[in-house]
Amino acid sequence: FFKESQLVDGLSGRKASGVFDFKISGQDVHVDNAQMEIDATLESNDSIYLVEVKTAKYKDYCVRQSYYPYRHFVDSCRKKVVPCLLLYDKGLFRLLEYEFKDKNNYSSFNLVREKDYKIQF
Repeated sequence: FFKESQLVDGLSGRKASGVFDFKISGQDVHVDNAQMEIDATLESNDSIYLVEVKTAKYKDYCVRQSYYPYRHFVDSCRKKVVPCLLLYDKGLFRLLEYEFKDKNNYSSFNLVREKDYKIQF
């Protein structure tokens, strides 16, 4: 799924978001070191994959869980930052890759691709 030959485990856990501004539905929002939690990051020489993990089927996904870590990394490094969501339900893993078409627009969240995986023992 990740088209990188070598990925290493990166940062995870609770962090401060840093300071940034963005728009949502035409409204300006200012963020000043809000708490965020990163489930996992996978890092290569060129990219950082931010992975949010959920179990069971989800109905509502809070984009903030991907957006704040995305902004933290995209504003502080030169690597491509790729938000991902990993879902697990009844033996099936679904991996979804997203993008923000405009880093300053929270509403520009867009699904790029997804793939299902099943691990059999």
